[in-house]
Amino acid sequence: MNILLTSAGRRNYLVKYFRKALKDYGGKIYCTDASTDAPIIQEADKTFIVPRVDNPTYFDALLKICEDYEIKIVFSLNDIEIPLLAKQRERFLEKGVIPVVSQYEIIDLCRDKFKYNNMLKQCNLNTPKTYSTLESVQEALNNNQIGFPLIIKPRWGTASIGVEVVYDEYELELAFRFLKRKLARTILSEVSKQDFEHSILIQEKLEGAHYSVDIINDLNGRYVTTLVKEVISMRAGDIDKAKTVENLKIAEIGRKIGQHLNHIGIINLDVICKGSEGYVIDMNARFGGGYAFTHEAGANIPQAFIDWAQDKTPNPSCFITKKNIKLGRYEEIVDLNNLDRVDSKYI
Repeated sequence: MNILLTSAGRRNYLVKYFRKALKDYGGKIYCTDASTDAPIIQEADKTFIVPRVDNPTYFDALLKICEDYEIKIVFSLNDIEIPLLAKQRERFLEKGVIPVVSQYEIIDLCRDKFKYNNMLKQCNLNTPKTYSTLESVQEALNNNQIGFPLIIKPRWGTASIGVEVVYDEYELELAFRFLKRKLARTILSEVSKQDFEHSILIQEKLEGAHYSVDIINDLNGRYVTTLVKEVISMRAGDIDKAKTVENLKIAEIGRKIGQHLNHIGIINLDVICKGSEGYVIDMNARFGGGYAFTHEAGANIPQAFIDWAQDKTPNPSCFITKKNIKLGRYEEIVDLNNLDRVDSKYI
């Protein structure tokens, strides 16, 4: 059984996890990227250089790779690509390929921070106070409904692009107007056109323990489990150090979301505990940057996906982490000159 990881970039550790999980079945790990300088090239069995995800021929290229290399499962690792893959989901299924992505409506909800805030409220879950216009947050400030510091972020954000903390009204207005202009020059420009007047969110900045949460559903959208780790420190928008924990209150948040959405695969949450309450501050429908911490503490979600794709029941150990395991991330350098496993014929 062969697996394709798209827009793989620098997620070399995921290739290692999937390769080990494939051991009992046989098969190869293939990747795609738009750049011959992607570190993933040095880890995958073969990497295909493909057009950018916004190119009209992009999914034709992916489908041809799936056909030529007998791909069974496709995972996207890129926030911009995932909604596009969801729209193309049926094309892959018709070819006998399983794209591990939910229906477009679910992905659209997870991508839109304003929409999912409203959904979470309907599930009786806590979210930060959120405003989508400068006027509405200024009114809330005047009525003492919210106070500084505040966080400004793109509504359809990714990779911490444009996220700012502001400490007074001068900084608020300056950051808001600057981000409005900046969005047009980022990879978020196209998606922000959906509602440009409300493309920036202002939220209260919550202080408290920070948790990264993996919600696991099977390939039919049935809820399986929630895995929780406490974030010790962050670096450049990603988890730097974390500790696996058993927190039933946070796990219950995951269960409610997983059973409400019936999503396919994995959703990663960021949750802040303020007092006794947990507040969902971010949600991504993909392997989060912190999944490696979950895996290194004993869980094996790649193995579960592979087993499900083979109509087998995963070992329960796939969904269990050792508790109170403290882990840290470090950087690794790879030589980018070896292009022996690169194929550019699909570009």
